[in-house]
Formats: sequence, C-alpha cells, structure tokens
Amino acid sequence: MNTDEAFNAALDRLAAQMNEPEVKKWLEIRKEAGRKLDPETADVTCDWVQVVDPYGVSAQFPEELDCVGKQFFARAKGTDIWISFDHLPSAAIERLRQKIEAGDFEKPSAHQDSKHFEGLTAEEALEILQLAKTNNSEIEDLIFFPDRGWQIVIRENHGGTIANPQ
Repeated sequence: MNTDEAFNAALDRLAAQMNEPEVKKWLEIRKEAGRKLDPETADVTCDWVQVVDPYGVSAQFPEELDCVGKQFFARAKGTDIWISFDHLPSAAIERLRQKIEAGDFEKPSAHQDSKHFEGLTAEEALEILQLAKTNNSEIEDLIFFPDRGWQIVIRENHGGTIANPQ
C-alpha cells in the first residue's frame, strides 16, 4: 500500500469511528452548545490536540493521521462542555479572537517570565523555535496571524537567552 492509500485508509477508519452513534450524539451536544454560546461571557482555553480529532474521541486514533496543532475551545460560564472553535458560528469565533488578542483571557502571571516575539516571518519563527529547543525553553504560544505574521511566546530556562532576530 502506498502512502496515499495508507492515509486514505486511515481517514476511512477515523470516519467510521466518528460515525458511531454515541460519538455523533456527543459531538452534536457540543455543536448545539456552540450555536447557543455567548462570546461576551464565555471562557476560553487552548490546548495542543490532534488536528483531525480535537476532542480526542477516537478510541483507536490512526497513527497515519498524527498531526498535533493548537486548538482553541470555549464554554459557557458555569458549564463543563468545552467546544472547539471549529464548532462555533463564525461571528462567535471572530468576537472571541478579538477578546483573545485584547488579552481578556490572560492570567496576570501567565507570561511573567516569558519573551514575546511578534510580526515574525516564517524563517524568523523557525529560528526562534530552534533556539528555544537548543536552550530547553518552553514554548507557551505559537500563533499565525495573516495580517501580522507569527507570534511566539517562550518561557526561557535559566541557562540562556533568546533574542529577537529582527
């Protein structure tokens, strides 16, 4: 089996799992909650998840589809139903992103010892990430903004410093 065939077979296996009645019902609950979500009062978090299975509902995730990315989730205050931004109306996503960019969801001490790099090209972002890896620094955030370029937030270890390549 060639690479394309293996990938397509893995997609078929994942689709079969996602079409199980209990999984479909579970996902529909999130989609319905997403349609009702008020972005003005919502909580937001993010996590590194499997891109094609952000909720981690696949019982046997195909390794051929392994691709981790940063995913944002929102929930209504007082609930425990976290909803992937993929299941929110576009107007809610737009408003939540505005609030994220404004720092509405930041904890005051979250980035206290962190370095922020903004407006980076892909090459500059890669250079920063390589330096962070070399210094054993923790990457707290990595976001691409189409109008502003890459943004990286890194918590440096005590053994070195990472400088902006600009």
